[in-house]
Amino acid sequence: MATRRRSDLWLLAYGGLLALTAVALAARSAAEELPPVAREPVVAAAGVAALLLAGVGWLGVGLSWRLLMQRVSAAELSLIALLTAVQFAVAYLSRLVGTVLYATLGPYAIFISALTDECVSCLLLAALVVLVPRPGTAMLSLLGLLTLNSISGGLLNVAALLFASVSVAAYELSLAALGVTVGSALTQHAPAVPATALLRTTLAIGLANGLTMALHYTISVFAFRLQLSLGYMTAVTVVAGLGYGGLGAAGGTLLGYRLRRVVL
Repeated sequence: MATRRRSDLWLLAYGGLLALTAVALAARSAAEELPPVAREPVVAAAGVAALLLAGVGWLGVGLSWRLLMQRVSAAELSLIALLTAVQFAVAYLSRLVGTVLYATLGPYAIFISALTDECVSCLLLAALVVLVPRPGTAMLSLLGLLTLNSISGGLLNVAALLFASVSVAAYELSLAALGVTVGSALTQHAPAVPATALLRTTLAIGLANGLTMALHYTISVFAFRLQLSLGYMTAVTVVAGLGYGGLGAAGGTLLGYRLRRVVL
């Protein structure tokens, strides 16, 4: 009972922080001049959507956490932890490569660094979803990444929680809506990868990755006054987020089915 009360208090505390963040962003936007891209109607709408999605994500974490821990086996948790750690290592190396590329290519470096960052990250997440096809798998992986980033780089702050909440909601809703983690698309054992499972997983993770990238950029525009053009944000979202993410998800689905023969 005490543990449940503490988790509820954390949920309420973050909900309060999220509300204060929304108020602070609105007040700052009214008091300070926003970047030109923030005046675009689509960017303003995306900012509101990001806050709403963040609330949905954190509410989902709070309501499903205990039930998920009861249903996920130790073997499944081990798989989630292993692939999340590999994903963190890839992302860390990608940031180092991106720093070097940025010195020569500037903001266009992301179109190269995203091949390892977005593509490989989505590949590992797709493989994990194939191995553990249940609601909450993506959530546990994303929260694991948040924890590792917080430990290694001290990145635990309101912005990081906001980004993580948006990611959790986007991935879980997309995977559920396309029947990847809900239904029998990935639970049926087959000698070859079913075309339906491959298509659904690729679309779900690719769309979620693109949406997450777009909303993260939007939050950065309002919170950190990031000076970007709408064309650049759109290009990065479509190419690096949706394109590389979908490509990685397709490869991860194939990899996941191969690993099933060994792990499961």
